[in-house]
Amino acid sequence: MPANLEAHRVDRTISDKLTKATPLLLLVDQILGTTLSVCGLDLEILPTPGHSINQVAVLTPDAAFLGDAVVAPALLERYPIQYCYDVPAHRATLERLAGLRKTWYVGAHFPPTQDLEGLVAANRRNLERTADAVLAAVAPAATTEEVVAGATEALGVLSMDASAYLLNAAAIKAHLSAHVRDDRLEFEIQGGRPVWRRRP
Repeated sequence: MPANLEAHRVDRTISDKLTKATPLLLLVDQILGTTLSVCGLDLEILPTPGHSINQVAVLTPDAAFLGDAVVAPALLERYPIQYCYDVPAHRATLERLAGLRKTWYVGAHFPPTQDLEGLVAANRRNLERTADAVLAAVAPAATTEEVVAGATEALGVLSMDASAYLLNAAAIKAHLSAHVRDDRLEFEIQGGRPVWRRRP
C-alpha cells in the first residue's frame, strides 16, 4: 500500500487539542456578569452550556427561564437524539439545574412547570442512552458515518431528512468527542477517513 494511503494515527497533541480542549470562558458571562437589574427586577444569570456554547438561564426570585437546557419527555421520545454541543458541559448543566429551587420553570421546549426534577431526570436518561448507543456503535472500530448509522438505528431513528441527519450527526460527534475525553475511544485518520476505536 502506498505510504500516503497507510493508516496514520493523529498526533496525540493535535488529537488532544481537537477532543480535549478546555472550553473558553463564556463571553455572555463577561458581558452580563452574574446579575442583572431590569426595571427594578434583579435577575441572576446562570451559565447552562452544553446544548449550545454560550447558553444561559435567567433566574428571578420565583422562576427560572431555562431556554434549551432541558426538553419535554414527549419531545425526547419523538426526537430521541437531543442536540448537544458539549456532552460533559451538558451533564454539568443538568447537575446544576437539579439544585435549583424555584416555584416555576419555563423553557423553550416544555410548557411552564413546577416539576423540574422530572424534566432533569428525563433529560439525563436521554443523554446517557445516547452516549451508550454511540459507544456501542464503535465495536471495535467504525467511521463517523458508521457510528451515525448504528447509533440512530439503535435509538429508533429510522428515517431522516438532510436537516435531521446533520443535526443528529453533530450530536453524535459531540458524544464521540466526549468518549475520547473520557478515554473510552481513540480517534485516527485511516485511508483519508475518520475512524473511532475502542480503547483497550
